[in-house]
Amino acid sequence: MPSTLHDGLVELFRDDPTLVVRLVRRAFGATLTPMPERLLDRHATLSVAVRGRLRQRIADLVLIVRDPEHPDGGTVIIIEVQLQDSRLKRERIVSYLALLIERENLPIHIGIVALEERVAERLATWTVGTAVTISTFVLDRRSVPPLLDPEKARKHPQEAVLSAALHGYRGDLRAVRVALDALADLPVEKRSRYTATILAALSDEDHAICIKELPMDRQVEISHIERRSAFFVHGKREGLEEGTRRGLEEGTRRGLEEGKREGVVRLVLTILELRGLPLTSAHELLIRGAPLDQLERWATRARNVESTEELLAS
Repeated sequence: MPSTLHDGLVELFRDDPTLVVRLVRRAFGATLTPMPERLLDRHATLSVAVRGRLRQRIADLVLIVRDPEHPDGGTVIIIEVQLQDSRLKRERIVSYLALLIERENLPIHIGIVALEERVAERLATWTVGTAVTISTFVLDRRSVPPLLDPEKARKHPQEAVLSAALHGYRGDLRAVRVALDALADLPVEKRSRYTATILAALSDEDHAICIKELPMDRQVEISHIERRSAFFVHGKREGLEEGTRRGLEEGTRRGLEEGKREGVVRLVLTILELRGLPLTSAHELLIRGAPLDQLERWATRARNVESTEELLAS
């Protein structure tokens, strides 16, 4: 089960890859792909261990479709959930984009989910300088309206949960109540995950209100989730803690040369792992201990070498 509000929101788009296509078409009039049902999770084939190592160095979710009948041969859709404004995370995404552009050579779209107004406003003007077409769409409470139709909420539970989280985070509980009711008939595992995602976005006061409004069996179900999981660190508290951590992280990066070196280390490791080149613990130790000038040379060459050994010997 996801352990944070962030992970729960990402899971919505993994469970229903067509969600981002519908939302962007409705809010921005743009068609990301005419084949939404063909979208696949690019990282689905990675092992759990590799995904864990890459977690801080790749996008939250990368969806891709390839088809000779698709315009431009296909498209890539990146999903990013940003609970707080993070320049460091945007820089990591740009590094990852460079690799995606080289490997996929397809148009790239970025859908960014933002709960905070200031984060959404900052991201709405974010541009990525590249010759390849990259378009960015911010999904927030202004571009995703509250879903208040019970029938539509049951038909599209992922959209209902996203709408509930975006609007419930700001204290509007209308979509929250509709979504919680719509989830009642889902399988218990999915219902539990989605309910937890919604409630994690609420303030403590709104969380308590919505819990009391649920039938007793749902209250018991949520109580079990809370006892066995750290999921219910509510959104605003989680956002504050994450913002503090990221602020310290970014401040250190700006103030210390070591921060720059660590960023290049991450880039080299990301390129090697996504190219599928074997990377042993000894290799990683050598890379992490290398000086900045050496790391920068490796980052340049990592996309062209045939093996990790060849790179480290250069």
